[in-house]
Formats: sequence, structure tokens, C-alpha cells
Amino acid sequence: MTIDDVFDEAIAGRTEETEAIGSYVILNAWKIFRACDAANDFAIQSISDVNEEAVFGCTNRLVWRPASGYRPDRSYCTQGFLSRWDQLDVTAL
Repeated sequence: MTIDDVFDEAIAGRTEETEAIGSYVILNAWKIFRACDAANDFAIQSISDVNEEAVFGCTNRLVWRPASGYRPDRSYCTQGFLSRWDQLDVTAL
């Protein structure tokens, strides 16, 4: 059995669970934007299988990766967003 077979078996018939995980990722991104006083800037910008990441936002960009969680893309974020991010306890959302 290959690693791909193990993966396929693990998620077989689990569409509700996998959709729920995706919903949690999106919901928590929304909560982060709201906590950073940037709710109007929230959007799902891109989802990349190649980079294994989801990018949220417009002016402010929040990146989520399965292995590392959420992080702001500091080169695209406003000082206000970054200041609030630095004070935010993401695990408490």
C-alpha cells in the first residue's frame, strides 16, 4: 500500500468531515480579520494545491498552511493589521 492509498482510504466517504475542516479554516480566517479590525478586507483570494496554502484578504493577506497554521504576509499587510496581529492570540479564537 502506497502513502497515496493510505490517504485515499483515510478520507474515503468523509466528505462531511473534510468540508467541515475547510469551513473551520475559513471561519477562523474571518475571525482573525475581524479581530485585526479588517473585516471589510476579508476575501478568499486563492487556494493552491501546489503550495498547499490558502490565502485570504485583499490589502491585508493572511496565509494558512496545514503544517504551520495562519500567518500574515507582512509584505502585503497594513501596519494596523500587523499591530493587531502581533497582539492576537490565534489559539483563543
